[in-house]
Amino acid sequence: MTFRDFVPPILIKILSRIRSGVSPSKNNSASSLPENWEEILKENETLKNIHQGKRCFILATGSSIANHDLKPLKDEICIGLNEFFLHEDYKIIKPKYVVFSGFGIHNVPSEKQLAWYKSYGDTIKGISVPLINICDYKYIFKNNFLPNAGTKFMRYDLNYETLPVIGIDATKKMYASQGVGAMAIQNAIYMGFKEIILVGFDHDWLLRMFDKKPTHFYNHNNSIIYKGLREVDVFSVQYQLDSLSKLFMNYIHIKKYADEKGIQILNATEGGMLDVFPRTNFEALFEKK
Repeated sequence: MTFRDFVPPILIKILSRIRSGVSPSKNNSASSLPENWEEILKENETLKNIHQGKRCFILATGSSIANHDLKPLKDEICIGLNEFFLHEDYKIIKPKYVVFSGFGIHNVPSEKQLAWYKSYGDTIKGISVPLINICDYKYIFKNNFLPNAGTKFMRYDLNYETLPVIGIDATKKMYASQGVGAMAIQNAIYMGFKEIILVGFDHDWLLRMFDKKPTHFYNHNNSIIYKGLREVDVFSVQYQLDSLSKLFMNYIHIKKYADEKGIQILNATEGGMLDVFPRTNFEALFEKK
């Protein structure tokens, strides 16, 4: 087993598929699409504009999160990404939703997938509604994961070039993304949020290759997936540059679409490399409120 078997938020399995819009959902046994995927997606109609005109915080897992006191978010609508459930204040913040990009695009050994989903389901139970990549649908039901959690499934297949024409509709295909953050922003727009605030969107894996600092807010030994690993150690600078370029292009397309719809996306991350969205001070957001 090598480090390349463990994929970070930069999704190695879809590098060659982003431009073509080809589905990344057939990469392993956990990921084959259900035949009734169209019916499953129709269930997302209940999410359409459910939070019309409100604001939300999308909480990623960048190392900068460790510098934030996130407790003020306990009265906010929050969306946690991937392993945000490892945060010490998860049960105080109680994210209303959690978005997981799916093992269909994370090449992780099956035994770790099993252990991870069990831990995930136990932690979020009664707190958060999971929004999961449909590539894991069969795997979840085969193993009876997330029972009675109100789980919703999303399909991310489309090319971002078609966003201005097709728009964002979670009852149909959405946009193949280089990272879970871009997936979550699509969901937030579909749910009607007018202000979307990003926290922990560091996107600084390229820098972490050289300074050896953490890539997540949590200790990797507390993660079933990343225990004992430094995922940036095996990727070349060229790979990181290519990945970041694709990821930032995802965000550029999303920002343009959001601007046209009158939706404000702000970056409240402390530091980091993401410069697509206007910066804002995290603490000041609560002073204004």
